[in-house]
Amino acid sequence: MSAAIERRRERSNFNGQAITVSYEHWEGFCNIDADNGTISGLIPDTMDQIAMMLNMTINYEIFSPRYIFGAAFDNGTSVGGIGNVASGKHEASVAGFSVSYQRSKAVDFTTPVEREVFGVIVKTPTANDISISNYTNEYRPSAWLSVLIAFLVWWIALFLMMRFGDNETSGNAIYLSTVVTLRAVISKVIAIGNCGFSM
Repeated sequence: MSAAIERRRERSNFNGQAITVSYEHWEGFCNIDADNGTISGLIPDTMDQIAMMLNMTINYEIFSPRYIFGAAFDNGTSVGGIGNVASGKHEASVAGFSVSYQRSKAVDFTTPVEREVFGVIVKTPTANDISISNYTNEYRPSAWLSVLIAFLVWWIALFLMMRFGDNETSGNAIYLSTVVTLRAVISKVIAIGNCGFSM
């Protein structure tokens, strides 16, 4: 047997040393018997195999307080299951931890044993679903009334400026102010439509 293999074996032998592992209920992975508090599932089975390989024993302690998985803070402190490991109270902790950047600064995570994928589902649109109501219903009637009043005020302001401001446009004040306002309204409607169809 080579010296490298022998050294690896020595590093992997805890010589019967006991470590403390905290745990919390994790359905299917770490189940807690409500009657006697014993645990079963994939995680304790895996930990037992690791303990046998490394010649060590594992003492399990349930989370205290319960269900506080833990967090790590910018000031270096941490609480819960994360805090117990970071402080050295427990050598490891097994539960349904979500891996986050803040937590990873306080403790090391193993390779994940479960991944959860979240998605958003929507109804498949049909040709009949593309209508103006898909855009107008996004806002309450009071919002559309406010927009209408805003354009009406804008039209009146333009009319007054053209009627009394410049002699060249005073004769066509109603026509010009209406055209400018309608062009503004149409451009906004087209912009909203383009945004809606590109989403």
